[in-house]
Amino acid sequence: MDKKALIARTLEQMLQTRPLDKITVTDLAEACGVSRQTFYYHFQDLLDAVEWQLRQSMDQALSAGLASPPASLPEAFRAMVQVTWEHREAIRQTMASQRRAELERLFLQMSRDLLLKLYRARRSDSPVRPADLEFSLSFASCGMVGVLLETVTEKSPDLDNLVRQMDRVLSQMP
Repeated sequence: MDKKALIARTLEQMLQTRPLDKITVTDLAEACGVSRQTFYYHFQDLLDAVEWQLRQSMDQALSAGLASPPASLPEAFRAMVQVTWEHREAIRQTMASQRRAELERLFLQMSRDLLLKLYRARRSDSPVRPADLEFSLSFASCGMVGVLLETVTEKSPDLDNLVRQMDRVLSQMP
């Protein structure tokens, strides 16, 4: 495992037991057996490491749903829901920190990117005004993020039903 992945994975393990605000770069570097300089070589700050880990996991999971045309909406949504659920404790701990707004922006951007990829893969021939597409992407990503962040607080959500609902609602998007 490379140092960047080691740092990000160790931070996620630390987030299982304490909020992001209670973790320092020094704590993380010691837990990884690397120097602070090594941490800063790979990441700007702790949230950057959280973001990198989430993006890596999301990209790997989404590649299957987007791999072959037509892009599978349910599989892409399932991947996003699954990654969110697998990283729920790190997400909860980050949401409980002063970096909440930054994590929300990250999730909005990731869901918007996903929805845009799906739109391009599935509806490349349908004409949609750019302003309408932008509004649809913003509206859908805000709803998607709200539901996903609410889901991580539940004890045992019905993830399959969530995927079906997301597919049913978001497949109607222009």
